[in-house]
This record gives sequence, structure tokens and C-alpha cells, in this order.
Amino acid sequence: MQIAVEVLNHEEILEPHQMVIQLRQWSPSEQTLDDPFDIIVDRISNIGELKASLCEKLEGIPRECISVAKAYGYHLKDLENLPLSINWDVNNEVILTKTPWYLVDGELLIFKDSRIPEILPDGMTENDLKKSSGFGSRGNREVGITINTVYTEEGKKKIDALRGNTNEQEEE
Repeated sequence: MQIAVEVLNHEEILEPHQMVIQLRQWSPSEQTLDDPFDIIVDRISNIGELKASLCEKLEGIPRECISVAKAYGYHLKDLENLPLSINWDVNNEVILTKTPWYLVDGELLIFKDSRIPEILPDGMTENDLKKSSGFGSRGNREVGITINTVYTEEGKKKIDALRGNTNEQEEE
């Protein structure tokens, strides 16, 4: 287990309905990430409300020009390909603690000014970027798995035999 402690300049009280999110700004034209900072949001906040909180903290980026994405450690190891591997196209109504992000305290998000164009590999367009990144234009669908089974009396008898069950044991 690891414990991190941060000395604050002033007292902060975190209510049970709030959480701390770590944010880093992506600079598309320079392909760099700024130093992280923390922001406190309600656990039931959506992405639009997070953007509004960011607008209060930042100057010069209108709310409609802020794009936010969840970053995983492997994204941050290859900043050159970050625009290709991350989903900036997330609905403003998505709740931070629900699908597709399931955020918890201390989670890292990155944001950018969407007015600044990304540096793209040769021959790639902004439209190609949207198709290749994260869920892209397909929306924020949660991928699931379905397991289909076939149940028969014969199959039940085989399973019971493997378990050492007999009909007499079931009747008791």
C-alpha cells in the first residue's frame, strides 16, 4: 500500500459527496502536458459541470472549447501518439463516476483547448483522428460479454456425477 501526503497552503475540507480529481493540460501544438493540479468536484458531477469548474479556474478557454479525456499510465508514456490513443469525444452529460470512466478520488484526467489543432502524422486528417481515438465517432458504448449456456437434464447428471452428487443426496 502507498500513502501520499500533500502539504496545503490553506485548509480544505472534503465532504463525503466530493472527490479530488487530478488534471493536466495537454498542449496539442507542443505535444506536452503541463504540471498536474487538483480540483474538487461532486461525485455526481457530469463532464459539463467539470468543464464549468475548469473555466472558473482557468482563464482564456471558453467552456465549449474544453475537451476532457481519461488518461491511463500507458497513454502518458508515448505523448507523440497521445492524440491517436485517447477519446476526447465524450458526452457532456456523462457522470464522472459512471461509465465509461468510473472515476475515483485522485484519478487523472487531461484536458485541452480544442481550438488548437493537433500535430498529426503525415497524411492524417482531424477526421481520421476522431475515427482512430478511443471510442471516437462510435459514441461511448460500454463493451460487454455474453455467455450462452445449454442446460439439459443429461448435462445436469454429468455435472452431478463430477461433483459426486447422486439423486439420493439431493432428496435428503
